Amino acid sequence: MTYKIKLGSLAYLAILAMGLQQFGLRVGTTKVDISCVIFIIFLTLYAAKIGFDKKLYILVMFLNSFWVAISYIHLHVEFVRMLVSCVWLTALLFLFSVPKINFDFNKLKVCIELVLTYTLLIFAIQTFQGASRISRLGLFDEPSYLGLVIWSAAAGYLGSILYKKNKNELLKLLLLIIWGISTLSMHAAVIVLITAAYAMQNTIKMRELRLLYLIPIVVAIFWFFVIPNLDINHFLERLDFSNPSNLSLLSWLRGLDQAIYASKNSFLLGFGPGSTGQFDFPSIYTEMLELRRHGRLNLEDAYSGLFRLSIEIGIVAVSIITAVVLKIFFLNSHRGSNGASNQSMFILWFSFALFIGIMIKEPTYSRSYVFVSAFLLGQFCKSGYLKTPMN
Repeated sequence: MTYKIKLGSLAYLAILAMGLQQFGLRVGTTKVDISCVIFIIFLTLYAAKIGFDKKLYILVMFLNSFWVAISYIHLHVEFVRMLVSCVWLTALLFLFSVPKINFDFNKLKVCIELVLTYTLLIFAIQTFQGASRISRLGLFDEPSYLGLVIWSAAAGYLGSILYKKNKNELLKLLLLIIWGISTLSMHAAVIVLITAAYAMQNTIKMRELRLLYLIPIVVAIFWFFVIPNLDINHFLERLDFSNPSNLSLLSWLRGLDQAIYASKNSFLLGFGPGSTGQFDFPSIYTEMLELRRHGRLNLEDAYSGLFRLSIEIGIVAVSIITAVVLKIFFLNSHRGSNGASNQSMFILWFSFALFIGIMIKEPTYSRSYVFVSAFLLGQFCKSGYLKTPMN
């Protein structure tokens, strides 16, 4: 039990390090976040002292053998690139499968709030120093990564409020929405999508929240403080699919073309880990990017976790992953779930929102938020801690 407590402390530390991406390790062309390193140490110690189910070891051996075979069949992947991708996918599978170690949801939430706190402080300092928008990152590597964590935390507070009214949580939600908008991150979509997913499972009635009197306050804040400073064109050019010119949108659309090509040519199995960007495929967006001298922009990651996984492990595996995560959310987000609390709802919605954002536009396996999302969702999956009782 003492050993499990020590391992639990290591997991808390990994979550605390989520926002320290600029201190990550450079291994060849791959940037490995500190959080990922700590999680890998956590997995190594867990496997050495406690061990996983034998069935999991068999599954991992089968999957890696299968992936290697697929990669050689298609001849699209360099061995080192394939090996590295296999290692990351295997680590994520093990992390998702770690048995519950009695984590305190309140402590997990505090860890995430501490990440937000030190990130906000550094962000504020950078703002007062006159840093440009793309330089106001806290200690994240890119504005997109910062935006994903901010909007996922906002989704976490929304889930907490929907479970049980809490004025302090509402104020934090409003602060994060304003902060998130200031980053101009398209990850604002995650809070819309997760709310839609929740609405599919539960009928939301505003009177249940007892927060109707706050609507005029929210509207006033947005009207006087947010909208006047909002660069609408920044968002519109990223959503103009009819005449795309933004580099991010062009890269995303090319990633879609790449995923479609891989699905047509290897629908069930994919082309193997590491195969993204390693084969020729038709796409008008490649020419458009080359005209802008960005021909290889996001070519090797497809700009989207969904696209990359579809290319590398196939549509069937991606469908299974998505179905499992949706089941975790639907089973545990119910208002009557056993053992539920504001803290547990925050963690559930936060980790699910991270997953949504990763699938939309964050394809790199070795990033802190990917490991954090896999770990937290896995805790809900196995424990049945918040599982809705059967009628």
